[in-house]
Amino acid sequence: MQGFCAEENYNEDLPTKQNILCSRQSAKSIIAAALNPFTADDKPEPTADHISAKIRDPEQFTVAGQNPTHLPVNFHYQLPDTKRFIVVLERANSMGLNNRWELLHAELFRFISSLPERAEVALITYGAEATLNLASTPLTPENREGVYGRIPRRNLDDDTACLDCALNLALETAGDQPASLVLVTASPVAPVQFTELVDQLTEASHSVYTVAFERSVFYEARHLSVQGGATYVVHEKHHDVLAGSVNISDIFTSILRSAAGVTITKFHEEQQMSSENHLVSGNFVVEENLRDNLWVQISSPDQDDIEMFELTNPTGQVFAFPRFEHGLVYFMLSGRQEPGIWSYTARLFEKDQLVRVKIQALAEPSHKDSFAL
Repeated sequence: MQGFCAEENYNEDLPTKQNILCSRQSAKSIIAAALNPFTADDKPEPTADHISAKIRDPEQFTVAGQNPTHLPVNFHYQLPDTKRFIVVLERANSMGLNNRWELLHAELFRFISSLPERAEVALITYGAEATLNLASTPLTPENREGVYGRIPRRNLDDDTACLDCALNLALETAGDQPASLVLVTASPVAPVQFTELVDQLTEASHSVYTVAFERSVFYEARHLSVQGGATYVVHEKHHDVLAGSVNISDIFTSILRSAAGVTITKFHEEQQMSSENHLVSGNFVVEENLRDNLWVQISSPDQDDIEMFELTNPTGQVFAFPRFEHGLVYFMLSGRQEPGIWSYTARLFEKDQLVRVKIQALAEPSHKDSFAL
């Protein structure tokens, strides 16, 4: 209490906040009175009852005569809710049809990039056999690309896909901890013990999100999504690679929202043909309540078509260095971005014919009370 004003020199008549709020009493006198509520004349002798009455939590400490007794201390703690994902990818030769593996590979990068900090990811791939490519690993800013890099670059030549091998390995990897299984499959034939496999998944506390390619997968695969998961079907059109790319992108956005709690929303999508000068340009609007962690992506049937891609925000700042990697050409602008009309310009390499491109823009809500349908 040495840091407080001395009581003998305290001026109770000054119009200070202390005097106004505390009835002209100094901080030192108030604290002293609280610590010693009895005067020298009326201070009683301490007794067991008197001491016990002042104990905040009598269940944890008792006084019996002159022998105080401590009771056992109970600690209560709560661990943070860690999102756990086991990504199970088919690599059999059926995944080589219609550019499936290339399209999937590119969109998996955005999926892993958008998962919450400290989410845990395990990777399993399978053809005739199942392989654990990555054990459960917490995501950090430093290792996200490394985690993505554990996904094989090419599909296999295997004619068969052991789906039950992959899911049994996934269950073994998950153990007793709840996880979200993201299964990507194009298996044309159901496993022999498919019913038992579904029962096994149902009994476990894992959610299963199945991504199936409609032209190959067996019909019963829709039953694989259990425990609040979902089944998504990639609608494939011959010679329309862009449609498949956007479809897979939307599926992973939905899984991010449902399984990871990431409130990312696609708010702009358009398709354009390149001009005779091999240019594409346009605008999109970033709303006030949807402008966190902006992701803008341009796609073409061949990503090598894109020579240059630029963004300009409403105040004229130009973003001229997109990322050309993992089969994607995109901007990932972290943090809160400016609302208003943004513009983009892309230049494509010269070809004998015009090129069709698609532009997508996604973001997260910038206000806690925002929501998206």
